[in-house]
Amino acid sequence: MIGEEVTVRLVYSLALVAALTPIAFSAPVLFGGNGGHPNPDGSPLSINNGWLVVVDQTSGTVTTIGHPSGIPKLSGLAFGTDGQLWGSSLAATAFPPPLPTSPTSDLLLLNPVSGALIKDIGQITYNGTAVQIADLAVQPSSNILFGVGASSSGDFNVAGNLYAINKQTGVATRVGNTGNFFNAIAFGPNGTLYATTADLDNMGNLVNTQIKTIDPVNAQTISALSITQAPGALGVRDDGVIFEGNGDGGGDPLGGGIYTVNPVTGVETLVGHTGLNFVGDLAFQPTPEPGAITLCGAGLLGLAALKLRKSKS
Repeated sequence: MIGEEVTVRLVYSLALVAALTPIAFSAPVLFGGNGGHPNPDGSPLSINNGWLVVVDQTSGTVTTIGHPSGIPKLSGLAFGTDGQLWGSSLAATAFPPPLPTSPTSDLLLLNPVSGALIKDIGQITYNGTAVQIADLAVQPSSNILFGVGASSSGDFNVAGNLYAINKQTGVATRVGNTGNFFNAIAFGPNGTLYATTADLDNMGNLVNTQIKTIDPVNAQTISALSITQAPGALGVRDDGVIFEGNGDGGGDPLGGGIYTVNPVTGVETLVGHTGLNFVGDLAFQPTPEPGAITLCGAGLLGLAALKLRKSKS
């Protein structure tokens, strides 16, 4: 009985500490998915295609985590509010589009610790036809998975389409079209849907590079600001800071660039370069709410008090 009471008192003390001690939270981890192609200027192929990576938020350098088996390129990446990591695949392709055959995208569930493929849900389809996905994003309020159509088919009927994607089946419901050929998307913590976008002119040059806010109900533009970088990847940290990547960097000898973007002015600030790890998508891992941790500690405290009361009786 004495030993049990001592044990209970120890649990009670630890629970009290857990409930009352402030917890220091580190910044959320910035994940990336690799997927590149030969640059138009003939510079080298990207490395580690298909790998899940971590991107340093102060230098842009990349640390590889793992390669989901059988995945040639990761075109989209998004964390759900439940912590699940979703990805979309894309076949290894040449540049530029259109291609002789159109690659399609599979919906993937990934292990963020190892990069392993937990499950391949199957092809992402719209009206029974497989589609290509350029990027993924999860709406914070609903945990709905959104995807945007890729440009690599050269098909304007797919490029720029915003879809809501069923996580169990991969079936997509078209929300609307952003009106742009190239797109990367990400939700902010307040539910704002951001997109970096661009088009091609008649000479194949990148034009109309912008950062937009998009209505997730119909994909219509709410606001738009001019930027300079290509829309390769996009992610928004839980403090609202927007990170973008320009993919292969347009032939930059230092490799793809990672930037922060001011949502008010559109001014981009270079964070660093990813080298030949051409990051095609970005996603921040959600961090636990401090209140949830405190509540957990309070729950332990209550259980320990109840146990101590029973022990005394």
